[in-house]
Amino acid sequence: MNGAAHARPGTIAGVILTESVSVMGGSGETVFSAGPRMIRVPVLVVANRDDLCDVAPPDAAPRIAAAMTASPDARVLTVTGGTTRSRKNCGSLTPHGYFGIEDQVVAKISAWLDAHS
Repeated sequence: MNGAAHARPGTIAGVILTESVSVMGGSGETVFSAGPRMIRVPVLVVANRDDLCDVAPPDAAPRIAAAMTASPDARVLTVTGGTTRSRKNCGSLTPHGYFGIEDQVVAKISAWLDAHS
């Protein structure tokens, strides 16, 4: 997000955010700290309804997209599902990491990319 917010015009075609940190946690920053209002390209915010991560709640995805006020097209892609094989809710082997539904999520992101290229 930060890199896209400060990119020179014409250097990036779009932004895809997955399970974005929207609640302050150990990092001391969130996606809102990185200048979302400065994004001037299409944005896809991907969130898994079954993600239990405390700092990346899926219900924050619409608020993240709405913060991209200069984007010509900021959308939310909500997915569901995944398998948990980790003790940590934010682990890659959980719905937070789309574990078990990777192909499905990648296909949807690819379709969005194709529509915006």
